[in-house]
Amino acid sequence: MVLQTQLPLEQERSQRNLAQNSPSLGGHTGTIGISLILNQKSYLICWSQVTAFTTAFAFVNPYTKMGGTELVYKLFEDCKPGNQSGLCVLDPTTQAIPVINALLIALSIKGGLTVITFGIKVPAGIFIPTLGVGACAGRILGILVQWMQAKSSPDSGYFTFCRGDLDCVVPGLYAMVGAAATLSGVTVSVIF
Repeated sequence: MVLQTQLPLEQERSQRNLAQNSPSLGGHTGTIGISLILNQKSYLICWSQVTAFTTAFAFVNPYTKMGGTELVYKLFEDCKPGNQSGLCVLDPTTQAIPVINALLIALSIKGGLTVITFGIKVPAGIFIPTLGVGACAGRILGILVQWMQAKSSPDSGYFTFCRGDLDCVVPGLYAMVGAAATLSGVTVSVIF
């Protein structure tokens, strides 16, 4: 009986050590998520509290009220003419900040809900919510790189390969990498 109670503690320690040794942003995100989940066990969170919290914060902006798969799909989307998702930044110098603010709100709410629902023993999913959190972070980074490219001169050192083309930076690709990195960090796995 002593072995059965000590086994989960050893698994938690090994998971925490694996995540802490990961050098990537996704690994650090996973470490924070795992630490929050493991520290949450001392608190009693009722499913009705989670429902009330979700109801109160899920309709803050258009990205928090979307379902997980729809949000991930829109974050991965490429910006083409006629795209009405609101995530395409056509003029980064003026449009980047409002989109980044909306995505930061979605990132914090979706991230908080993912940690809470994973910590309580209710089947709420971990893969799609984690992909959504990572895709939000990646899309924010992609839009920031677009903004940096628009602010810099066309022959600056970092963006010489773009040759002045503002479509050179694709935020959807940043969202894909962010989603994969965050998922690998939270599940404590390695992606090659």
